[in-house]
Amino acid sequence: VVISKEQSLILKQREIISQLHQQVRELQEEVQASQHQTVSQPRGDHQAPGDQEAEISAERQQRVQQLQALTLGPSSPGKQAVVSQSREVDAVVTALHRNNDALKRQKAMVVDELRELHKAVK
Repeated sequence: VVISKEQSLILKQREIISQLHQQVRELQEEVQASQHQTVSQPRGDHQAPGDQEAEISAERQQRVQQLQALTLGPSSPGKQAVVSQSREVDAVVTALHRNNDALKRQKAMVVDELRELHKAVK
């Protein structure tokens, strides 16, 4: 089976999106589990572990929100927004968008050339 660059890119994007969805689900489950543990555990005189748990919970919630922002469906084509605090992730997403745009331009050029070739043959 021959797969074009555009199809390959789309498959990679879908794979990344599914991985991000899975990470979101895992983080949400962790947050729910930690909240359940926090509620079910009796409070003691130790403030430090509670503070650490609260920090970890807040950090996990922030990661969940970031991943959810990344995995939301495309809002409107052509518009890009910075949706995470990770420059590395933003760079990957931007590169994917640029590659997608370049592939669309290449496809349009090939279609135009084929049309011109078809006209010349007639």
